[in-house]
Amino acid sequence: GGYLSNVEQIQLGQAKVQPKLAEWSVEFGGKAKQSQILFLQGSSLYAFGGNVSKNPHDFNKESFVDEAFRFDLAARSVEQLPKMPAAVQSGGAFLAGPRNDPSIYVLGGIGYTGDKYQSLDTIYQYRVRSKAWTDEVQHLPGPRAMFSTASQAGTFMYGGRSTPDNPGKPETEQLAGVIVVDAPGARTDDRI
Repeated sequence: GGYLSNVEQIQLGQAKVQPKLAEWSVEFGGKAKQSQILFLQGSSLYAFGGNVSKNPHDFNKESFVDEAFRFDLAARSVEQLPKMPAAVQSGGAFLAGPRNDPSIYVLGGIGYTGDKYQSLDTIYQYRVRSKAWTDEVQHLPGPRAMFSTASQAGTFMYGGRSTPDNPGKPETEQLAGVIVVDAPGARTDDRI
């Protein structure tokens, strides 16, 4: 198991920025130690997949997990969600769909295809209300992991890496492009 224990708050725009640390713990049955795909919706922090090793470059198949959790930061509680369609780490996530039935889309990451670890091009859909997964609703234009996402009436993916499809080959390709992902029912009323 593990513990979620630190929440930091930084007030911007003040003369001296002093981080404020609020600590609390909640026990949960998760095995992941790093590389979870995190997504914050209101006071709910979602953690998808990850890696059980403390070594950031441990890509053994047994190190990847398909677990999913929702941490309620206001209630200081945790809920185990249905397992992901596949074990994955180092991807991204965004929210789309109608306000009364939104979905979290989990993009790319690193995972296994057969016996080879590699960057993935998969997009999985998690329905927040029904708490159900849809396997591979779409694919990215190419495999991508370790990237940043930003959402506002669409999702933008920045940079990242593409690992080779041959685990014996140590090189990775550094990606500099931007991908725009539009999901069905994306909120266009939230534009700036």
